[in-house]
Amino acid sequence: MAKRFRADVNPSILRWARESAGLDVDQAAAKIKRSAAEVRAWEAGETRPTIPQARRAAEVYKRPLAAFYFSETPRAPADPSDFRRVAGDSRRDFSPELRLLIRQARNKQRWASQWKSQRGDNPLNFVGSWKDLSRPEALSSRIRKELGIDRGAVRGLGKTDAFNAWYDRVEFLGIYVIRSRTVKPDEARGFALSDKYAPLVFVNANDSKSAMMFTLMHEVVHIWLGASTVSNPNVPGKFPTAGEAIEVFCNRVASLILMPSNLAKPIIEEHGDNPQAAIGRLCATFKVSPESAARRLLDLGMVDQDFYESVRRQSQHDWTAFRDQQREKAKLNPPKIQRSVLVASWNGDAFTHSVITALNRDDITIPDALNLLDTRLKHLDALEERSDAALHRRELE
Repeated sequence: MAKRFRADVNPSILRWARESAGLDVDQAAAKIKRSAAEVRAWEAGETRPTIPQARRAAEVYKRPLAAFYFSETPRAPADPSDFRRVAGDSRRDFSPELRLLIRQARNKQRWASQWKSQRGDNPLNFVGSWKDLSRPEALSSRIRKELGIDRGAVRGLGKTDAFNAWYDRVEFLGIYVIRSRTVKPDEARGFALSDKYAPLVFVNANDSKSAMMFTLMHEVVHIWLGASTVSNPNVPGKFPTAGEAIEVFCNRVASLILMPSNLAKPIIEEHGDNPQAAIGRLCATFKVSPESAARRLLDLGMVDQDFYESVRRQSQHDWTAFRDQQREKAKLNPPKIQRSVLVASWNGDAFTHSVITALNRDDITIPDALNLLDTRLKHLDALEERSDAALHRRELE
C-alpha cells in the first residue's frame, strides 16, 4: 500500500480558516467529505490531514494551501458594519457566501488602492466628506451634482438602461461597482467598502434593476460618509440605534437622488389622496421600484409603516415570481451570454479597465491580472475591448 503523506499544517490556521469562512465543524466536514471528528482532530493537532485532504480543505475555505503552513494567524480587517438588525437582536453572522464575497472585494480594493496611489493618483475628496445626518436634501443635491445627473436623466429609458445610466456615472466618478448573484438579497442587498483611492460598492444582482438602482445610490451615500457597511435598505422609518439612524439617512438621501424634490413634488401633490396612483407615477417617471416610491411617501408622512411594508412585500413577491418565471424560460432556451460580459459585470467595467491598464503598463503580470479578474487568458482581449468601450462612452456623456 502506498504511504499516505501527511501535511505539516498549523492546526490553529486550519481553525481560523474554517471560522473565517463562516462554517461550523459539521458544515466544514460535510464539504470536505471527512468526518467531523477528523476535522476536530486536525484543529486540535491530534492528527494531520493528508495532502489531498488539506488541498480539499483549502478549496472549501477559499484559502491558498500555503496559508495552512503559516506560523501565525493572518490579521484580517474587521467586517464591515452590519446595520440590518433591530433593537434587542444580536449581530447576525455573515453567511460563507457573503464572507467570501467581502474578502474578494477587499482583495480587489487593496490592489487598486495601492496601484493608484503608487502611480500618483490623487485621493478622491468626496470619500468621507459628509458628517451631518440632519440634511439629506443637501447631500442628495451634492451627489447629483458630482455625478453630473441632469433633471431628465432616466426619462424615456427602460429600467435596465436607467440602472446602467446611474452605474456609468458612479464608476466615472471613481467608485468601483461589482455585482454578484452568490448572496441572497435578504442577507445583503449591497455593501460599501470605503477607501480614499478605490472606494468600492457591491450591488446584489439577484434584485430587480429598480431595486439595484436604489441600492447603488444607498451605498454611494455610505461612501460619502466614509463608512464600510453591509446594508439591506429594509430598515424601517423608526430607529432605536445610531447605526439604524445612519441607514435611514442613507435611504432618504438615495430616495432624493433618484427622485429629486423639484420633480417628484408635483407628482406627489397631484395624487396626494391616492398613494397607489402616486407610486405608479413615481415608478414610471424615475424607473424606481414600488418599494422605493412607497419609501419616499413614508419619509413625507403620507403613508404609515404598515402601508409601506405591504407595498414592500408585494413588490418583492412580484419580482421573485417574475425572476423565477424567467429562470424557467432560460432552462428551456438558455441565453447565449459571452463569458467576457459576465466577468465584466461581476468585476465592473472600471475595475476591469484598471487591471488591464496595469497589465499593459507592466505594473502586474498576466497571472496577477487573471487572478484579480477571476478569468482565463482567452477572455482578456474581449474584456479589454469592452472596458475601453465603456470608458469611451462615459467620456462622451
